[in-house]
Amino acid sequence: MHPPHPTDWIELRSDGLSAAIDPQGAQLSHLRDAQGRELLWNGDPAHWTGRAPILFPIVGSLNEGQYRGKQTTYALRRHGFARGRRFEVVSVDRHAVLMRLRDDEASRAAYPFAFELDVAFRVEGWQLCIEARVGAIDETSPMGRSARTASPIIASFGRTMRTSCQRRGRPGSWRRTRPRSGTSG
Repeated sequence: MHPPHPTDWIELRSDGLSAAIDPQGAQLSHLRDAQGRELLWNGDPAHWTGRAPILFPIVGSLNEGQYRGKQTTYALRRHGFARGRRFEVVSVDRHAVLMRLRDDEASRAAYPFAFELDVAFRVEGWQLCIEARVGAIDETSPMGRSARTASPIIASFGRTMRTSCQRRGRPGSWRRTRPRSGTSG
């Protein structure tokens, strides 16, 4: 038996996995196999309360915790601010959730660019697929206007992974594909 988690966490289930996603930081907070065994760090506060945080707009630290842009100096904490922000739940079903963080007055105080960060989670059999997409809303962004980057992360637990999850169109939708020959999928 596992302790209950906060009621606003999003539960995803497949035949092989279950996952719980916390809208606070769009953080994968539980990942369990079909037998209920936890596969993810438990967030023990004696060591580190995080589990699998989304790091945006930077990974790591800046020199003296600041940078200069638009002729202004901005303070930006280690690993950015997304992990401490509440994401909007855009869509959810039994297997998948799409969460979004948009720029606002608080984010522009540290990162003066218009952006939209989408994070999609999907469980499929023994696979967990995570896709993060960030889009610039204006041309002043370091990414340029309407730039999009996608970073799929695929994990398979307990079985040999024979297929992979790939994005199909909008964030949060995948199709199964065979790995290219010569790769171990």
